[in-house]
Amino acid sequence: MPLDLAQLPNTFYRVSVKALIFDDQKRLLVFQDKNGFWEIPGGGWDREESLEDCIRREIKEEMQLEPVHIAGVKCVYRCIHEKGYYKVCIAAPVTIQSADFLPSGDDLVAARYVGKEELISLPFQQSEAGVLGAVDEIWKDRE
Repeated sequence: MPLDLAQLPNTFYRVSVKALIFDDQKRLLVFQDKNGFWEIPGGGWDREESLEDCIRREIKEEMQLEPVHIAGVKCVYRCIHEKGYYKVCIAAPVTIQSADFLPSGDDLVAARYVGKEELISLPFQQSEAGVLGAVDEIWKDRE
């Protein structure tokens, strides 16, 4: 049954948690999907999970790694999902145990670290493009 957007309350948001993973050169980790679009690692926050549990699960699913450290929320941004509903993304800095990984799951095909200017130039899906409005906040205290 298709989603009836008219039935959703005005306050409905799908919540996604994003992991801000930086390398020692202050570049941010991004993943590319099979359609050539880029995204910040992370995914949907299930109701039964804590924020930290969600990040751990997503990093495990997408990178086959365990986070070493998860900091508090760095920024929040909104997107509009391809299906038409709003999505809010909660992003937190995460330290991973190794830079030796391959992206897995969710049709991810590539990963790389990018600087602020390069991130702005990458193509993002509509449901991930809200990150572009949060770039200054993401890099705050990193420059």
